[in-house]
Amino acid sequence: LIAEDKLSAEALKPFLRGRDIKKWNIEFSDLYIIFANRNFPIEKYPSLKKHLNKYKEFLENRATINTHPWYELQQPQEGIFHYFETNKIVYQEIATYQAFAWDESGCYSNNKVYFIANATLYLLAILNSKTNWFFLKNITSKLQGGAYAMQTMYVSQIPIPTTSEADRLAIEALVQKCLDAKGQGVQKYEAEIDDRVAHLYALTTEEMKIIRGE
Repeated sequence: LIAEDKLSAEALKPFLRGRDIKKWNIEFSDLYIIFANRNFPIEKYPSLKKHLNKYKEFLENRATINTHPWYELQQPQEGIFHYFETNKIVYQEIATYQAFAWDESGCYSNNKVYFIANATLYLLAILNSKTNWFFLKNITSKLQGGAYAMQTMYVSQIPIPTTSEADRLAIEALVQKCLDAKGQGVQKYEAEIDDRVAHLYALTTEEMKIIRGE
């Protein structure tokens, strides 16, 4: 599409699925969405119009077609688009394993991927700690196949501890090592993150044994 019309790159956004989210990092699958928001100037992008015309009949049969032209997105969430392009933490709506990931590539997603905009590496450390996973498993709804519901009503309950700038920087440095390693061979860094986070919550050795399942 871009080879046909370079201008079409303006409307193509990298797209992230839940399955692309791993612990610490995302694994981008080279997928893109035509971001045809409300009042989308379709005539400005001839290659996109030609492509979408192939699916016109299908698109005209959508439930909300009476409220927008056939080529526009069905239910775009107005007012939040710019948040996709901030540094953000992404996670799956339904999770079978702990996986909060850092995204600074500006990926867009559908409603199966949740995200925290303008996030910090410190917050990512808290979310990927053993302490937090223990907490979430005890408050979220349990689903079939051992999965957990990770909607905002649950994740927003996580208490985020305050800390000194020195401790925050030390924790963020460990997170950066996990990111640089693409989540591979990071057990040593994760163990130190877990210990530091446990200290922030003033957890005892015995409490940490329970959290670790020992």
